[in-house]
Amino acid sequence: MTASATDFFLSPKGKDTNNGTSQKKPLATLAKAQQLAQPGDKVYILPGTYQIGEDQIARTEGVYSIIFDMDKSGEQGKPISYIGVSDKQGQRPVFDFSAVKPQTRITAFLVHANWLVFRNFECVGLQVTQTNHTQSENFRISRGRDCTFDNISCHNGMGIGFYLEKASQRNLFLNLDAYNQSESISEDGKGGNCDGFGFHGNSDADGNVFVGCRAWYNADDGYDCINAFSPAEFHYCYAYRNGYSAPLQAGGKPVSRGDGNGMKIGGYRLDRKDVKQYDRGYPCHTISNCIASENKRNGIYSNHHLTGNRWLNNTATRNGKYNFCMVNRKSPLAADNQDINGYGHVLENNIAYGTNRSLQWVNGDVDSCTVRNNSFTWNKETKQWDNNGLKKDMFDSIDPEVLLGARDQDGMLTEAATAFMRLKRNDGRGADFSHYKTFVADIKKKVGAER
Repeated sequence: MTASATDFFLSPKGKDTNNGTSQKKPLATLAKAQQLAQPGDKVYILPGTYQIGEDQIARTEGVYSIIFDMDKSGEQGKPISYIGVSDKQGQRPVFDFSAVKPQTRITAFLVHANWLVFRNFECVGLQVTQTNHTQSENFRISRGRDCTFDNISCHNGMGIGFYLEKASQRNLFLNLDAYNQSESISEDGKGGNCDGFGFHGNSDADGNVFVGCRAWYNADDGYDCINAFSPAEFHYCYAYRNGYSAPLQAGGKPVSRGDGNGMKIGGYRLDRKDVKQYDRGYPCHTISNCIASENKRNGIYSNHHLTGNRWLNNTATRNGKYNFCMVNRKSPLAADNQDINGYGHVLENNIAYGTNRSLQWVNGDVDSCTVRNNSFTWNKETKQWDNNGLKKDMFDSIDPEVLLGARDQDGMLTEAATAFMRLKRNDGRGADFSHYKTFVADIKKKVGAER
């Protein structure tokens, strides 16, 4: 006989002495809810602001203070779910970490368990307190497996939004936002180690997928896959004005911060000469139907990768250096492991717009990459990639502000957002969100309805 699942409730006005099984007697802390929850149970996080204090730090781990130590697993078909409840005005629960200031690195949610679901809430105010090279993370997934992160926003703080490392497998990052993450405390005031999304899994970190995510005004990069030894997938994602902080006043200019690449998908720590060649080879990532706009440096960037990636139906526009930069390196084992032209990349049906620096670090005279049906073609005389006459009136919208509006209640991107840089006459090139809803439905079905 299977035990029935239990619903628990969490509220800013709750008490941990309550049993938490009704909205009239909710719990106060996530730690208590996790202690009580069993596989198949749901923890409903009622709307309001949860002011997190240092008394809720679960433990320290090396150089880190861990606030919420999510180490209790669900089971296949019976995940433990932490679900935010919106009020009638659509306001979601908010975890405010601004008062947590230990002199360490900080992780708000450390996820090192399996079969967990996190859905529909916000994280704000995460701090950086150290002046050396450091970082904090809203979510750090470290050997977490088969977890779903859905319709969550991490914003207006100093930490990375979502950071995945080690042998974390088969996690779904769905319709997430990471924005306005910036700090000027660490590294002699330079700060900037604030990415929207970081994927740094080891050789056993297979099956991680990012869908419908947005990263904007993060001080460093929108998406960063340096030192990732397993392949990841990115579909229908946006990167806008990373490398900047938002203007200090309406109509002002963004404030320059860190590196500022939109989608930095590939590469390894270049100071590490002993990078290991795994038996199965270096990872080939897949990036499809993504948009990189007005980032400080490169829009779509291979970051000195050691193999090729698959870049399909993406759009890069008005980025500061290159729209598409496909630079590779030879091998960490080579004595002269310098930057070289990209090899092994597949670039199909992509659009570059708004700069003549469409595609760099691919030599069109050499058959080292597959480059087909893009908006740019190789000019054999100038030895450059020419952009082929796209004009602003050929797109439904070129206003990037439409990217940043509110999502639908279930976290899906709105029609207005998906109109950005969409060709009026769809010829199969560029980011095309016409199949986005179907893709989301299919991937939810694939990972299981319970997630």
